[in-house]
Amino acid sequence: MSWTGKWSEAPGGLRTDVSVAATLVTGVVSDVEVFAVNPADHQVVNRPYDLSPGGWGPIAGAKTDAAPAVAILGRTLYLVVKGLDQQVYVNQNFASRGWDGWAAGPAGRPTDAALTAASGLDHNLYLFAKGLDQKVYVSTTDGLTWGDWAEVPGQKTNTAPAAVRFRDRLKLFVRGQDQQLYANEKTDGKNWAGWSALPAFSTNLAPAVAVFKDQLYLIAVGLDQQIAVNTSDGRTWTGWGRVPGDQTTDAAASLAALGESRLYLFAKGIDQKLYATTFLPS
Repeated sequence: MSWTGKWSEAPGGLRTDVSVAATLVTGVVSDVEVFAVNPADHQVVNRPYDLSPGGWGPIAGAKTDAAPAVAILGRTLYLVVKGLDQQVYVNQNFASRGWDGWAAGPAGRPTDAALTAASGLDHNLYLFAKGLDQKVYVSTTDGLTWGDWAEVPGQKTNTAPAAVRFRDRLKLFVRGQDQQLYANEKTDGKNWAGWSALPAFSTNLAPAVAVFKDQLYLIAVGLDQQIAVNTSDGRTWTGWGRVPGDQTTDAAASLAALGESRLYLFAKGIDQKLYATTFLPS
């Protein structure tokens, strides 16, 4: 298995000044759906990542200056953003039937960074936020109501968290205030195991994480704006390596797996264009 080493500009001609989000949407045709922010009006736009013609369609209503977060709970796709007022807003799309419209998300925890969302082990959706106090907070929903924000204690961050369900665990990653990366996990739906340091890597940006072919893929952007990857089987990490192709970015990257056929890596170029490369099984 290897990266293709080729970065291609995403179709649709979008320019953006923040990170993007992507997730696999399963319907009549399964495809990776990409969500971005149009800097002209701060609205979220999206399109499938394929070679079909057409531009980016707006999901009108909420405005944001940070990357959107996407995750799936059951048959519902959740789209979450930090509003320009630092509050949380949520939109839902059930079974690809269309967006319900933006509504206020869990209240009481303003944020100045992008959020992240992931499905958990207990049939809940977990939403993570960096508080204005740099602490990490989490709120959950069962699809009906959002719970109160609770601190994930022991670590502070200046950037968005990253989270993913991996086997029987919910994995959480943050960039610490020392520019290093840290991981936490929950196995029982109740308690966090505690933070542990990952192999050394200095970054000023949020990490990205995905599961592909039963392996964890962790992406980070170095201080030199180069993109690096580390993988894990859940016990040990293979070590950091540069993603081929010499693509640079000044924003956090994003990952999305298309089943077990390929893993997409998205990055905003210094030129504000959106680029992608692919990891393919051998």
